[in-house]
Amino acid sequence: MSSYKNNVHLESNLGKDAEKKSTPNGDVVNFSIALNEQWEDKDGAEHKNTDWFQIQVWGRWRSSPPPSRPGRQSSLKARSNPRRTRLTA
Repeated sequence: MSSYKNNVHLESNLGKDAEKKSTPNGDVVNFSIALNEQWEDKDGAEHKNTDWFQIQVWGRWRSSPPPSRPGRQSSLKARSNPRRTRLTA
C-alpha cells in the first residue's frame, strides 16, 4: 500500500518583497515566486515560460524567510493547501 504525502518543494525566483502582517488568526507572510522554464522544440526554436505563484505562509517560519530582494533565487519546502485551481488546456 502506498502512502501519499502533501509536500511541495519549489526552487524559484522571488517576485516581490515578503510582506508580514499580524491578523486575529495569527501572523501571515505573503510573497510571490516565479518558476522559469526554458526549452527547445524539435525544430530548434527556443521557448520560455514563467509561472507565477502567490504564496501565503501562516504561523511561524519553520526555516529562514525567503530572500528579501526580488529576483533572488529561493527554495521553498512546504505542505500544499490549494484554495484555487486553474486548469489550462
